[in-house]
Amino acid sequence: MKKVNIIDLDNVYRDIIKNVKNKRRIYEFEKYKLEYLTLCTDIINEGNYKGGYYNIFIIYEPKLRVIMSQKLLDKIINHYITRTVLIPKLDKFLLDENTATRINKGHSYAINLFKEGIEYYKRRYKTFYFLKLDIKKYFYNIDHEVLKSLIKPYLDNEEYKILCSIIDSTDLPYINEKISILRNKYNEDLPYYKIGKGLPIGNMTSQFLAVFYLYKLHYFIKHNLHIKKFVVYMDDYILIHEDKEYLKYCKKVIEEKLNKEYKLELNKNKSMITRSSSGINFLGHRFIIKSNKTIIKITNSTKRKIKTGIRKNLNKYNNKLINYQKLFSSITNYKYSYIFVNHKKVNEIIEREL
Repeated sequence: MKKVNIIDLDNVYRDIIKNVKNKRRIYEFEKYKLEYLTLCTDIINEGNYKGGYYNIFIIYEPKLRVIMSQKLLDKIINHYITRTVLIPKLDKFLLDENTATRINKGHSYAINLFKEGIEYYKRRYKTFYFLKLDIKKYFYNIDHEVLKSLIKPYLDNEEYKILCSIIDSTDLPYINEKISILRNKYNEDLPYYKIGKGLPIGNMTSQFLAVFYLYKLHYFIKHNLHIKKFVVYMDDYILIHEDKEYLKYCKKVIEEKLNKEYKLELNKNKSMITRSSSGINFLGHRFIIKSNKTIIKITNSTKRKIKTGIRKNLNKYNNKLINYQKLFSSITNYKYSYIFVNHKKVNEIIEREL
């Protein structure tokens, strides 16, 4: 593993703090910044990283979700490992159809790719079909040993050791103890971590490893099943084909591979085959093919998300928790985030809440 220096980590730190909302954490770190960065340098160079300690809490997005946040020191190490080890060594194995959280990819890229797939089939077939697959509690069920076997051939011993510490960090007893407290407090059936399963939800290494975990399955879909048009966004898959029976076969084969090779299961209620004329939901949008035209709307759950977000920020503004500039910025962000739909419809939703 390449030796790291303080300047490298300081550059990572400067990028991280742009997105840190808790300014007190930044202030506390800045007081001993040189000492912290020196400690980070020593931990990485000596290969002694143990995965860090997680602050575990709940967010509403739009349902309750567990988030695991780390101290700035751990964030710096996670970001550095992802930028200098995972992305340079592993990203090259990922297909363009694998779109979540990657450089020059992401949400808008995935929607555009799906639109291209629809247009491809519209030019060739009057009717075609979508196979939508959703993997059950993906982050909680990624198998540690399977993941390690996938990354090991491409990493040196020091890199592999550090990543094993991060992967295995969900096995620590305090994590499920904290989740148990949250379950009791919110009266929700929040999932526990099983030994040898799951990635921490919220850190940068977890995001990349989750994107990487099924890369061989994506090759299988493209080159063995010969699916020309498909999109993967983390645990959401959409395959397009003109033959409904063939998609049924694909679903069966993919499910078998997920079970046997990756120890994962499909969410039965969210995995389905639909006719193109019936439309389909994907990444907060509703795609409807009508009279050979593609109509894109936002889903009802997305509408609720916009309304909730605006009400929340209005409440913060009225209670002087944010200034007008931040309120205006958040509203503007909603207006221009949904670039694939009719802006008038989005503006109507926003204006009704103001």
